[in-house]
Amino acid sequence: MEILYSIVVALADGVESKKYSTGMHNTPFLPISVSIFPAQSAQFQLKAPFQHLMLTSNHAVSNVSKQTMKLTSFKDLKVWQLSSQLSKEIAQLVKTFPRAERYELADDLLRAARSIPANISEGFGRFHFGEKIQFYNIAKGSTLEVQNHVIEANNNDYINQTLYDNYIKRYHVVEVKLNNLIASTAKAKKAYATKSKRK
Repeated sequence: MEILYSIVVALADGVESKKYSTGMHNTPFLPISVSIFPAQSAQFQLKAPFQHLMLTSNHAVSNVSKQTMKLTSFKDLKVWQLSSQLSKEIAQLVKTFPRAERYELADDLLRAARSIPANISEGFGRFHFGEKIQFYNIAKGSTLEVQNHVIEANNNDYINQTLYDNYIKRYHVVEVKLNNLIASTAKAKKAYATKSKRK
């Protein structure tokens, strides 16, 4: 029976970010995480490691140290965990803003912060690669929007420099992880299309 599930390797995001080595050319693998689609199918297991997108490779790999990794929910994604925690913190932060900003900057910042984990989770639940990428890109846009609002808050002295540095740094991490997730999903889409043409 043909393999029915496509694999997305999200570099630097994994459920368990670890390094693996196959003993081939002494080249270490990058930290990875693995998503299995369709996302609604829970409890599927995947043997690691995979280098970038060796998901379509038919080459034999020798001396592989195998581990079992699970990804059964969007909540297992590190990038979702980080953005969800940040959203929770932003919800408390905006309560300290001036009353005049309640329906202005405070509302804009909170909406953008909540948009990130929401779109990551929706993208994870989509079956088609193109739809996944679409929602991950929306999450990335919201990440940049949050950074802009944090800058505005700092410029208006609603937050101090320490808070500003903290949020900018952490949202940059979210941005990088989203870039990796988008790139690896796009590569998986291309690899799947190539494999389908060969059938």
